[in-house]
Amino acid sequence: MQAIDLQALLKNCPYPITWHHFQNEQRLPFAIWKEEESDNITSDLSMLRLRDVFTIDFYYESWSQKKAFEEYLTSLPLLWQRNTSDLWISSEQMFLSSYSIEVTV
Repeated sequence: MQAIDLQALLKNCPYPITWHHFQNEQRLPFAIWKEEESDNITSDLSMLRLRDVFTIDFYYESWSQKKAFEEYLTSLPLLWQRNTSDLWISSEQMFLSSYSIEVTV
């Protein structure tokens, strides 16, 4: 799966979601996704498997919004892990939870 494939999977998200950043200010809740790193499997100077890691940052104001977003992620044909949960950003008066998605090509 490439970034374009992930973008297509996320198109039906019940909340605004985009790659890297929004052009305009968004009302809560919203999500931003980005490609973080690769964790490729190599052998004998060859690439055996390509593994990309994506992060989705979800910004919200209530626990129920976070749970609804996680239900949405669970409905997708992806494996995900929550990395950060309920991080309070006091200057913005919002919470942040981050999720990792590892994709093997």
